[in-house]
Amino acid sequence: MPKFGERVFALRIPGAPTGGPLGANNVFWNDEFVATEIGQVGTQMDGRGHIGMAFKGDDKTEMRFYNGFTAAEVDAPYGLKKLGVENVKPIISIGHLFDLAGLKGRSLNLGEEVTVADLEGCLARQKMTADAIKPGDCVFLNTGWESLWNKDNAQY
Repeated sequence: MPKFGERVFALRIPGAPTGGPLGANNVFWNDEFVATEIGQVGTQMDGRGHIGMAFKGDDKTEMRFYNGFTAAEVDAPYGLKKLGVENVKPIISIGHLFDLAGLKGRSLNLGEEVTVADLEGCLARQKMTADAIKPGDCVFLNTGWESLWNKDNAQY
């Protein structure tokens, strides 16, 4: 997937065995080392402490996050003191895919509106009715834009 800026995801095996030998068969192993910046290098879930606004330069008492918390109240060297993603309750829900690209036989164009008729067409094509979607369900739209990934990244 396209990555933001110069970010990397690197998995390496550092070298000579890092564990063992153990047991009757003298098993040994090499550990894996992962170095990455998880943001925008794959799927992720941001906590409310991911993005803030700076009102007066780099003064942490004037940098604000969700609900008015300052960077001085939130930031810590090894994790956020408040607003971290670890505080988000588990999210499990039924998902419904609206295959717009399949319905239209092509990817949607840049700026092309998704209409109620499009959504109704997807439901009919997938032999579903609108009442199958309940409050709390997740709805996903397949626009076909993923076909541009690694083919036309400028457009993607």
